Amino acid sequence: DYTNETVRFIIDRFANLAGIMEVVLGLAIIVGLYSRVAALGLLGMTLFIQIFVFPDAASWWGSHAWWVACLLVVLAYGPGKFSLDRLFKLDAKQNARHKGNMKRTDIISKNMPRQGGAISHAVGGAVLKLLGWKIVGQLPDTKKLMIIVAPHTSNWDFIIAMGAKFYLGLQVRYLMKSEAYVWPMSIIYKMSGAVPVFRFEKTDILEQTIDWLKTEENVWLGMSPEGTRSKIDKWKTGFLRIAHGAEIPILVVGLNAPDKTVVIDRLVALEALKGDLTAQAKYLQDYCAELFVGIKPQNQ
Repeated sequence: DYTNETVRFIIDRFANLAGIMEVVLGLAIIVGLYSRVAALGLLGMTLFIQIFVFPDAASWWGSHAWWVACLLVVLAYGPGKFSLDRLFKLDAKQNARHKGNMKRTDIISKNMPRQGGAISHAVGGAVLKLLGWKIVGQLPDTKKLMIIVAPHTSNWDFIIAMGAKFYLGLQVRYLMKSEAYVWPMSIIYKMSGAVPVFRFEKTDILEQTIDWLKTEENVWLGMSPEGTRSKIDKWKTGFLRIAHGAEIPILVVGLNAPDKTVVIDRLVALEALKGDLTAQAKYLQDYCAELFVGIKPQNQ
């Protein structure tokens, strides 16, 4: 049958091509020549084989999962020190990243609350590298403060912030309603820095947070002044009520999408903020809007 013969011919040619590409891309990985391209090609082949050829758990855990893990590392971190890519500067993403990029040790501070270790630092760094983001600035040497992160325009903001937090080994706490803080998800929430607040207590959430902050010796609380990813006219003042009540300064951190930079900007003392809470919120909102552009600027 002509059709069957044609199909078999095509399949045979693709099988031969796949065998050749497996060898060529493997060699490219070994010598570090166009490493990311080679890793992407091998990753696609591995997933294709897993899904369409050997779709069983034994194949996945026996070899494919390890291939995928290794290839993702190459995609995230790029070529090594002794690769042809590094020798001839062929990896454009890595070249661009080294310009203006800062080492972790140049960013962290002595009195920042710490969390995690080498593994979490590597995971956080891999997230930032895969997304193409970097961190600039230096964390203040202060035991207690509030971090405001702006602008908040996309779901990606949380992922980027978590990547930065784990990469730096920084313990940043954030508020979460107690109803969602249930086992087993509470384990993950606790690791990420969540603090449960109880909406149905006699004291309101702001007073609970202020009381909690006063009992802590070394704590950084992260907040989103917008309180939503949608476009709003003005920031809420709840974060300022907490900062004033707990008597802690405010660290401004910007997510600047055009150059994919997490900017550790400035530490604002409460004494430097003038007027009532609404005026103070407007000052900080205008300040961030002038310096930073969100991932979805239409929501800013």
